[in-house]
Amino acid sequence: MQRNINDMKKKIIFIFFITIFANGIFASSISLACFQNKDADELAEEISKKFEEALFEPFFDSGYIATSIPLAEIKSEKNIKISKLKKNFEELTDFALIIYLEYGKDPIFNKNLNRKVSDWKKVSICLINFSEEKEIYRKIFYPAKIKGINPKEKVKKLSDIISSEVLSILNKEGK
Repeated sequence: MQRNINDMKKKIIFIFFITIFANGIFASSISLACFQNKDADELAEEISKKFEEALFEPFFDSGYIATSIPLAEIKSEKNIKISKLKKNFEELTDFALIIYLEYGKDPIFNKNLNRKVSDWKKVSICLINFSEEKEIYRKIFYPAKIKGINPKEKVKKLSDIISSEVLSILNKEGK
């Protein structure tokens, strides 16, 4: 009797680990590619990096394998090409979330914070089914319309909104 119980425990543990590893193997992946304009003010890079970091957690929590390429500066959003992006990834990804953050050339003075902050103009996102090179979703967000004084607050709110919308689209696409 004791031997049957031990055998049963071993089988349950084995099945449990197989299930966990199988889910990891078949999990969908999403890669984040953040870009900002070359002529952005000197404070912009900090916001861009915090924004990218804030986007990671919701995807991990939803079971995606999330990766990213280093933040890059480009002339304009029009310079982002899917074919060039593929070269930046060590492994192919199922989906790519391309994020373009546009800033003004000079920081602006925020009276409420009593200091200069980056002149954050817009955030453009584009979700792509990477293997098909097919755009699934595109949207532009304007940080000025997001409530909050501090750029860090806006980063958090915007990343929550964007991750929620992207995850909704991905769920419709079928993980």
